[in-house]
Amino acid sequence: MPQSQDRQYGAMNLKLKVHEELLDESLEDARRYTGADATTSELLYMMGHDHSFAAEEEADLVAALQHAEGRKGDRVIFSALTDYMEAFRREAEKTDLQVLHGEMRHTLKEGLWTTLMGRILSCRLYLKQENARVNAKVLTGAEPLAAAAWAWGAEYPAQFLDIAWRKLLMNQAHDAIGGCSVDKVHFEMQARWSEVDTIADEICRRSMRDVAARVDGSAIDPADLQLTVFNTVPFARGGVAQFSIDLPAAQPGEEFVLEEVDGTSVPLQVVSREAYDPTMEGGFDLNMPFAVERFDVRAQVRPLAGLGYRALRIRRGASISPAATNADILRDPHTLENEHVRMVVNDNGTLRMESKADGRVMDNLGWFEDTAEFGDPWNRKTPENDAPFTSREAVARVEPLHHGALEAALKVTLQFDIPAGKTDDGQRTKETIALPVALVVTLKKDSPLAEVTVHLNNQAKNHRLRIMFPSDLPKATRSYAEGQFDVLERDIALPDATGFKEPPYPTHPMWNFCGTSDGTHGLAVLNDGLTEYEVVDDAPRTVAVTLMRTFGTFVFGRPTPGSQCLGEHTYRFALLPHTGGWAQGEVVRHTREFITPLQAIESAPTRGDRPAEFTFLAVGSQELAFSAVKQGDNGKGLVVRVWNPLDEPCNFEVAIGTGAEKGRLMSLEEKPDERVSIENGVATVTAGPKKIVTLCLA
Repeated sequence: MPQSQDRQYGAMNLKLKVHEELLDESLEDARRYTGADATTSELLYMMGHDHSFAAEEEADLVAALQHAEGRKGDRVIFSALTDYMEAFRREAEKTDLQVLHGEMRHTLKEGLWTTLMGRILSCRLYLKQENARVNAKVLTGAEPLAAAAWAWGAEYPAQFLDIAWRKLLMNQAHDAIGGCSVDKVHFEMQARWSEVDTIADEICRRSMRDVAARVDGSAIDPADLQLTVFNTVPFARGGVAQFSIDLPAAQPGEEFVLEEVDGTSVPLQVVSREAYDPTMEGGFDLNMPFAVERFDVRAQVRPLAGLGYRALRIRRGASISPAATNADILRDPHTLENEHVRMVVNDNGTLRMESKADGRVMDNLGWFEDTAEFGDPWNRKTPENDAPFTSREAVARVEPLHHGALEAALKVTLQFDIPAGKTDDGQRTKETIALPVALVVTLKKDSPLAEVTVHLNNQAKNHRLRIMFPSDLPKATRSYAEGQFDVLERDIALPDATGFKEPPYPTHPMWNFCGTSDGTHGLAVLNDGLTEYEVVDDAPRTVAVTLMRTFGTFVFGRPTPGSQCLGEHTYRFALLPHTGGWAQGEVVRHTREFITPLQAIESAPTRGDRPAEFTFLAVGSQELAFSAVKQGDNGKGLVVRVWNPLDEPCNFEVAIGTGAEKGRLMSLEEKPDERVSIENGVATVTAGPKKIVTLCLA
C-alpha cells in the first residue's frame, strides 16, 4: 500500500535557517504579546511546541538574538525552566504581586496561545469513562486491598502497581486523554487501560484471598461456605450490596441464607440464578471446570467501620425468611419507593422524583437533547438556527426487571429520531435515524440515591447528545462540581465577554458529580466518568450532562472516524436531592459510596487465626474525600491520603488497626513533615480548608 500523501509534505525540509532580517520584527511581536502581562523583566519564550524536537539550529538563532539585543541592552539566553523560575523568583520577591484566588479557567481575552480549549471535555467521552473506571479500580480497589494484605504479612505488589501507574500516566498526555488525536493513538490507549484493568483485577483478587485465608472461620459449618466482604476505603459504609454467590453441586431449587458468624441474619434478595461452569485455576495443571449454581444477590450489609472486612456464612439448604421479602420497593408498574424517595416513570420515559425529606418534587428528569456538531476536538461549531431534537415527545415502554424488599429496577425503553449526519453545505441532513435508548432505574432500601443506567446505540454522526435533569430551583445562581482535590462552585450566568477572542463557555469540567442548589434545596447528579456539564440559565435550572459530542475530522482535515463514537454506549448516574448546599447534603460521601462498591470473595470456611471482622484503618470524618491508601513509595509505612473540600478546617481521628506506633504528615511527594502522635491506636489530625492531608503510619 502506498504511503499517505499527507505524510510526504515537508519531507525535504530537514534544515532550519535563521532569517536575521526578520529578527527585529519578530522580537517586537514577542514583546507585545508577553510584555503587557509580565510582572518582571524576565520574559520566557519556549522553543518549539508539544510535538516538536530540539534542533541544533536553535543555537544559531540564540546567537543572532544575542547580537541583535546586545545593542539595546537586553540579554537573551538559552536556558531551562528551572533557571527561569529561579530568576523570576529573585525579581518577584521585590515586587508587590497581586494574589489571585479561584479556579482561574479563563478564556482568551486578547493575545495568543492561551485559549482555554474547554471543548475537549466532551471529546471522545468513552475515553474519559474508561479512564475514570480503571483509575477507580486501582485507587479504591487494588492499592487499599494490597495495603491491607501487606499489613498482615503478604508481599506488596509494588512492581505490578508501578506498571499499572506507568500505563495510566501514559494515557494522561493532554491530546491523548483529551481525545484530540488520530484514531490509532486512542486504540493504543484502550489497550493500556485493558492491561491496567487486568493487573488491578488480579491484585484485588489475590489481596482479598490473602486476607480471607487468615480469618478464623471455625464458627462456619464445613458444609457451608464463607463470604468475606470488604470495604476498600477507610470510611464507614454499609447498605445494600451486589454479590455473586456460587453453590457447587447445587440441588435443583436449592436455596441458602446469609448470616453473620454469630447467626445474625443478613437480609438477602435473590435477583437471578443460572447454571455456570467456572474453572479451578491452580497454576500447576490444566484448568479444571466444575458445575455451580450462580446467584446474583443483593444483601443489606451492616456498616463496616473502615478499610476492613467481615466474614459471613452462606448456610446452604435454608430458605430466605419471609420477613425479608415484604415491603416491596416496586409499588406499581411505573413506581419505585423507599424510605427516602419516590420515583415515577412518565409516559415519555422521563422521571418524576419526590424527596420525602422535604416533600419537594422534580419532574421530567432525564430527557435527551440532540444538537448539531460540525466542529473538531477543540471547537464547537453549529449551523445557524440549529434547532434541538429531543425525546420529550417519545412514547416509552416500562417493565420491571426485578423487585423485592432490598432493590427494585424498572427498564424504560424509548427512541426518538435525530438527523443522520451533515450535508456538504454545512447543514444537518433531512434524513433522520432512530436513536434507541434504554434506561434502568434502580432504587435500593434505605438509600437516598435513585440510580439511572443509560444504554444507547449511536448510529448518527456530527451531533452532541446530552441528558437533561431539570432541578426546579429557579433561584439557584451557582453550580457545583468535584474537581482536582476540590469542590468548585461556578456562576450559572455567563459574564460579559464583549471583545473576547474566546467567549466564556457555559459548560464546565467535573469529576464524579455536579449539581446546583439555591441554598435551601439542591440536586446532585453523580456519574461514572463523564467530564462535562452545564447548569442551563433557564427557569428550571436544568443540569445538562454531555453524553457525546461527535465529529469526523481532525483540525487539519485528517479523517478521524473514531471521533464519531458510533456504536453501543453505557452511562451510570445517580440522582441525589438534598437540603442546603452540597456539603450539608453530604454529596461527597454519597458519591464515594456510589463509585466504590463493597467487594467480596467466596471460599470454603477458612482456618486462620484472625477475627471474623477487622478494621485496618478508619477515618472518623465523613466530610473528607478519599484519595489513596497504599504502601509508602519507600516500601515503609502505610500511607493514607484524604482532602478537605470545605472552606473550614476539619479535625478528624484515624483509628489504626495495623499496630502502627508512629505517624507523620507528608507532602504529595511523600517527603516527611511534622510528626503526629498516636495514642491507643488513634491519630488526631487537622485538615485545613481546601487542604490535602497525607499521613504515613509505621
